[in-house]
Amino acid sequence: MPMIKLGLGLLAGLGVFLFLIQAIYSFSSSFPYDGIAIPIDPRNDAHLIAVREAVVLIVAKMDDHICLACPDVGIGLQCIVWSDGPVWRNPVVISRSDETSEGYETTLFDSTEAPRLVRRPDRVVVEHDGTAIDTVFGARAHCLAHALDLFDGTFASVPL
Repeated sequence: MPMIKLGLGLLAGLGVFLFLIQAIYSFSSSFPYDGIAIPIDPRNDAHLIAVREAVVLIVAKMDDHICLACPDVGIGLQCIVWSDGPVWRNPVVISRSDETSEGYETTLFDSTEAPRLVRRPDRVVVEHDGTAIDTVFGARAHCLAHALDLFDGTFASVPL
C-alpha cells in the first residue's frame, strides 16, 4: 500500500510540474520575440506575468553574462535583468558618450551566431521603470546597449 501512495504522490507532483511548465510557455509564447520587443504596460496583467516568468528563465541562463534581456529567452518584451539582481523595465536612453568600448557579443536565442567584436558607447544614461535614472559605464554600458539593440535594432553599434 505505501508504494501505491508514493507512486500517486509522484504522479501528482509530475502533473503540477507539467502544469507550471505549460503556464510558463503559454505566457511567454503570448509575446514571442520577432526582432521587436514591445514596451511593458504596467497595467496589463499578461505583461506583468510574462515578465515575471521571463526573469525566472533569464536568471537560469545568466551564467557569466553581465545582463540579459527578454529577447535573449525569446520573449518580445522590453526588460533587462542584471547579473547582480536589478530588473529594468522599459529602459530609454537619455544620453550616450562618444567614447566607445569594444566587446564580443552573441545572442542566446540564436545559438548558430558566432560571437562578433562590436564597438558600443562607453557610457549610457538610461531611464527605466518610469522614473529611475541610472548611468552605466564600460562593460555594463556595452551590455545595456546590446540589450537595447535587441529591442528594436536601432541602437547603433559598429561591427569591427
